[in-house]
Amino acid sequence: MEETKNTYLWMKIAGRILISLWAAFWLYFAIGSSIYEKMFADVIVIGIIVLIPTIIAWWKEYIGGWVLFILSIIILIGYPIIMNSKAPIGTRLLTDLMLSFCPLVAGLLFIIRYRKLKEQSL
Repeated sequence: MEETKNTYLWMKIAGRILISLWAAFWLYFAIGSSIYEKMFADVIVIGIIVLIPTIIAWWKEYIGGWVLFILSIIILIGYPIIMNSKAPIGTRLLTDLMLSFCPLVAGLLFIIRYRKLKEQSL
């Protein structure tokens, strides 16, 4: 059993690193933007959107994986609708991917790792 856990340990580590870097970047971005624009509500909103799924993923990987996966799908669908900008399609796609790629990949890593461990424990 221990050998099995170590086989998929890289998924856990990669997912945690990916989601931690994603959360750190967006918190840094939100804090910097709010100081410059004097809109401190942004920090609270971004903090909730970014930190809660990250903490859940560190605490309970399988549940956190699903939370991250669902969050990324909501971002992929919702961001273009909410922003409705006149920016070129490439800019909108790149922004959408920057917002949703890391939680999508990290969530999938956590979910796949959980399922692989569960399969091998049967």
